[in-house]
Amino acid sequence: MFKNYFIKNLLKIKNCKLKINTIIPNSYNLPPNYMWSHTPVLTNELMSVVALKSGDDAIDATVGGGGHSKIILEATAPFGKLLALDTDLKSLKIASINLKPYKGRVTFINDNFTNLSGIMKKEKNIKAKLILADLGPALWHLTESEYGGSFMADSSLDMRRGEEGKTAEQILRTFSAEKLAKLFLVYGEEKLAGEIAGFIYQDRKRVKQLTTGWLANIVSYVYKKHRVRQKSHPATKVFQALRIYVNRELDNLADFLPQAFAAIEFSGKVAIITFHALEDRLVKSYFKSLARDKAVKILTKHAFQASYLEQRKNPSSRSAKLRVAEKLSSTFVWPKVEVQEFGI
Repeated sequence: MFKNYFIKNLLKIKNCKLKINTIIPNSYNLPPNYMWSHTPVLTNELMSVVALKSGDDAIDATVGGGGHSKIILEATAPFGKLLALDTDLKSLKIASINLKPYKGRVTFINDNFTNLSGIMKKEKNIKAKLILADLGPALWHLTESEYGGSFMADSSLDMRRGEEGKTAEQILRTFSAEKLAKLFLVYGEEKLAGEIAGFIYQDRKRVKQLTTGWLANIVSYVYKKHRVRQKSHPATKVFQALRIYVNRELDNLADFLPQAFAAIEFSGKVAIITFHALEDRLVKSYFKSLARDKAVKILTKHAFQASYLEQRKNPSSRSAKLRVAEKLSSTFVWPKVEVQEFGI
């Protein structure tokens, strides 16, 4: 199926006419009257499966605004400790404000969860019974102009959650039409990838700065041309593909999973919340391979998804899936995760 989609879309191109452990600085500026609220997803499902007790330690590998961390800290009160990681300093600042009532029990670390093994060597007092990774982008990554992750406003195309690596604009500037098409098709599962890539390739020469509005308009034009209607914005899949690629989300997840099982205590749980099919398939496949070796017990036969009521209250939960596995071995050598190479 992938091959047929790819060839079909590439043919259309020719016919297009158009750390690290950093202390959070007090000087880190945030907008006035900033909204500190953060709505975590699948909290009831998560807490019912992981069954934390008072005094248990935990690691929130992607703390974001601290929504899940708050619930974990309440469940493990009064002495349970929490390690809160994030690559984004703004997220850590927001989390530190939201979790202020739990000061003394939380350690904030500005680092990528791919460095979990190194972090745990320094944080030896943490005996984690839960490691959670919520892989969804923080709300401010999707809505604020500095990140360039939203197609609802015209802003620069950055999309990086930290300060390392190429920006989305640099990728759109330098990739060939064929490479862009493959990126949109593989990471966004965008069926009109070839034609969208062709228009980007042609129009980028004319535009001095590539912006979110410029990209959204191109995708919307192609969708309108083909009279495609859908519930979400036409540019959703293209923006997702760029975000995944810019932040190496699949590679990072693959690096993280074996480290998480190595770091967790015996009978501890590793819980992963994904928001797109590529991530979910990777987690599902890895959990199953470990279960076959009897190194873990899968606690979610089928991934938990948000209830209708939660989806109504929090639309961002619609695509969320939760999978949880319990560690059954302290001697098992946790294998690396195989990530399919797409040559992008």
